[in-house]
Amino acid sequence: MTFDISDNTLNTALNINLNSNPQTFNNLVGLSDPNDFYRFNLSSRSSFSLSLDKLLADANVQIIRDYNLNGVVDTGEIITGCYTTGTAPESLKTSLESGTYFIRVYSAKGDTKYNLSVSAQVINSIPNNLQFNLNNTSLKSTDTLSINNAWVYDDNGVGNIARVDFRIKKSDGTFVNVADVMSFTPSTTDNRWGSFNYSLSLSNLTLANGKYSLSALAYDKSGAKSNLVEQTFSFSNNIAPTQLQFNLNNTNLKSTDTLSINGGSVYDANGVTDISRVDFRIKKSDGTFVDVVDVVNFTPSTNENRLGSFNYSLSLSNLTLANGKYSLSALAYDKSGAKSNLVEREFSFTNNIAPTQLQFNLNNISLKPTDTLSINGGSVYDANGVTDISRVDFRIKKSDGTFVDVVDVVNFTPSTNENRLGSFNYSLSLSNLTLANGKYNLSALAYDKSGAKSNLVEREFSFTNNIAPTQLQFNLNNISLKPTDTLSINSGLVYDANGVTDISRVDFRIKKSDGTFVDVVDVVSFTPSTNDNRLGSFNYSLSLSNLNLANGKYSLSALAYDKSGAKSDVVEREFTIQITSDWFSQNLIDKQIIDLTRLRAADNKLSRQDMIDIFRDARDGGLIDSNELQDLRKIVSESSRFNIDDHVRVLSNKVINSDVANKNYKGSALGNLYAGSSATQMDRLIDKWFLGGDRPTAPTGFTMTYQQASGSLFGSDGTFNYQDVKQGFLGDCYFLASLGATARQQPSAITNMFIDNGDGTFTVRFYGQYNGKVTTASDYVTVDRWLPTNVSGEGYTGQRFAKYDNLNLGLWVALAEKAYAQFAESGLSQRDSNANSYGSIEGGWGYRVMPSLTGISGGYYADTSWSNTGTRSGAFLSLSQIATMLTTGKAMTADTISNPGLNIVGGHEYTIISADTTNGTLTLYNPWGVTRQGETNGVLTLSYNDFRNNFLIINAA
Repeated sequence: MTFDISDNTLNTALNINLNSNPQTFNNLVGLSDPNDFYRFNLSSRSSFSLSLDKLLADANVQIIRDYNLNGVVDTGEIITGCYTTGTAPESLKTSLESGTYFIRVYSAKGDTKYNLSVSAQVINSIPNNLQFNLNNTSLKSTDTLSINNAWVYDDNGVGNIARVDFRIKKSDGTFVNVADVMSFTPSTTDNRWGSFNYSLSLSNLTLANGKYSLSALAYDKSGAKSNLVEQTFSFSNNIAPTQLQFNLNNTNLKSTDTLSINGGSVYDANGVTDISRVDFRIKKSDGTFVDVVDVVNFTPSTNENRLGSFNYSLSLSNLTLANGKYSLSALAYDKSGAKSNLVEREFSFTNNIAPTQLQFNLNNISLKPTDTLSINGGSVYDANGVTDISRVDFRIKKSDGTFVDVVDVVNFTPSTNENRLGSFNYSLSLSNLTLANGKYNLSALAYDKSGAKSNLVEREFSFTNNIAPTQLQFNLNNISLKPTDTLSINSGLVYDANGVTDISRVDFRIKKSDGTFVDVVDVVSFTPSTNDNRLGSFNYSLSLSNLNLANGKYSLSALAYDKSGAKSDVVEREFTIQITSDWFSQNLIDKQIIDLTRLRAADNKLSRQDMIDIFRDARDGGLIDSNELQDLRKIVSESSRFNIDDHVRVLSNKVINSDVANKNYKGSALGNLYAGSSATQMDRLIDKWFLGGDRPTAPTGFTMTYQQASGSLFGSDGTFNYQDVKQGFLGDCYFLASLGATARQQPSAITNMFIDNGDGTFTVRFYGQYNGKVTTASDYVTVDRWLPTNVSGEGYTGQRFAKYDNLNLGLWVALAEKAYAQFAESGLSQRDSNANSYGSIEGGWGYRVMPSLTGISGGYYADTSWSNTGTRSGAFLSLSQIATMLTTGKAMTADTISNPGLNIVGGHEYTIISADTTNGTLTLYNPWGVTRQGETNGVLTLSYNDFRNNFLIINAA
């Protein structure tokens, strides 16, 4: 065949003009000419038809939309396509918005000629779906009439809408003409939907009290009008505030007090926002007033927005009031100046009285420098209330009559029975004071806020200096130890004449035979004897596994220190270290691996990081020798002995034994580990399986870059659902639809699928399967946070794969897609591509991929005798069967025929969400996750009959 290569790219596409009469183009595609592109432009929304026949080999067709207006095609989106295998004719029908489009005919296998027939018919319509709601349906003359959730739809696009004509409809059916809306904002997902705002001040309208409607019609530029929308509201003129009320918190006050209220509330029939202030004044006994601050903030009741609560407090310290009776007088005013009922509450005022009845006792009257001087029974009385007390001034009085000023008490707790009587605590560390041995007094005076003082109180105590700890003793529980044993003691005791609380630590060290020391952890906790609080017992245990002690004799050496630094006598207890034969020395060969594995397995477990460290340690000398390789394989084979987690065991096995995917690393040859492998090969195998560094490549013909993604695995609130799935340009609808179905029906399979390693990587679990049947146990790959962003090739740029740009959704969908591409390299997915590439997972069936996600074998139900012109029969499920399977937890998807109706995407897989046997409908989710005609954010509801006529295969697992 002779090929024409002039139309091989989007920028060199053949320009064609479409109308309602079909046009036919004859051309060739094949290995030398894989693509033919045709460009056409639609000025209006149109019904588009296409057929491809006369094929000699398998060829497919796609419809691509161009969003770039600069003349260079570098951004596009695959709208739909036909992917029938073999030489059978391809056909599709769909509706397209105005804009520039491309038809791509490409070879799927071999060289072929073809006939391409296309046509387009303009779709005309008028505005419809006008809708809005009122923000407030109870209004007054000072309010603004405004709307929310305002939308209008026009099949020809928002730019075709001329205005929304607003009028106020009276109860007698007449209208008041008001301003129209002429500005509309297109939806970011569908430019046929336009949102708009509207607000109207009622202050300039003369409306009587009563019921009204806000009436609206949308008109397009031809004068065609939409449905009529009316929203009712009520209008009322101003009513003065009523029901003003409050109570005083305290009716007996002094100059240092605050006058405050409780239960403050006021009612306004026009709403709390109509209240301007509550005017407060203090009324004297002679009837004159002292004007004070007003209340201007009101909180509407949650049950009634016309009832508002308020708070009020007034410091009396700045007011000059004589002793006597007063009233707090109040009036509420609304914004028009109308006022409420008058409310007055009486209180009495008195001037200051000095504190009295100061008292306290000392908790301990025999003290040393490490002690704390503290009291009990501290209390003081103030006739003006505890809040009038400013401090209790404490000082230490020496025997010569001089004083040491110390910290004061400033916090007092009122008695529950008498708020004029306050209790207090006091403690003072003596460690920072320089006191000689002898007698002292703790002296105190209470002062109120005016400076008036109470009676003097003094309490005597004695002070003595420090005595070092003595009688340190302990014995070892075992004096013959192995390097992995724990060194522990019994009968640990120490005495301090100043009390056990004066002991700061017992300093432990291990003394070697050459006289040098290994510093180890100290004891800092001591339990006083019940018979003598100067004698303290203690425990001690020390793991030897991290000390690397050789065979020989050692001593555990100890000194006790008190808080002043004084120390006790030295106590030493001798023990020996004897390294005996164990599993490691009996079963492993390489000493370095023996020592490291013994150390890491001391807690009876080898973790993911332990295994990585052991693998890296085996690289000594720049290669992995036969002994090291044998040891590593022995360790992994003993996974149950070391409690190695399943995913760590599987990944370790791939590193040190074999896996099909070991053939390549980042596009270069790698291979399985062998005796003599280099340290570099080991590093690459660790990076591939444990660190996710061998990332999938772009599909053939495309290039891309990776970018590190932030965000959490699941949503910002830790949850996820099927609508997190947002398919990009990659042709893996079967995988993402199945992922959504599993999230919907079996959410635990999704949460159990991911292990967050805490280092920016995630281990992802899959199950190997063949033709929908699970054939292997759990298998694992590791992915990092680097995800593909800028992808180009054959005219495409921008994000190609599952979207992760909304961090509120989390990264789980994009990470699962990336992991499945890596999983394909081991030959365990439904395609035997053995390539670590996103191209390896394009095209497939849900019944084959769901077992890889859930570990449950899958199946499919298809109308095998279906044709475009014939009747349908076969193993297709009934609506009640679908409902039953969903109820029992089955994850289900469905594949469309190549040329469906109802704006359903052809050759595409949807998630089945629910089945309603009462109404005879099914609800599906399109993994594109966008709002299209008939869909809302990807959700589509249709009758079972429409489902049966447009879908060919149901997948379940």
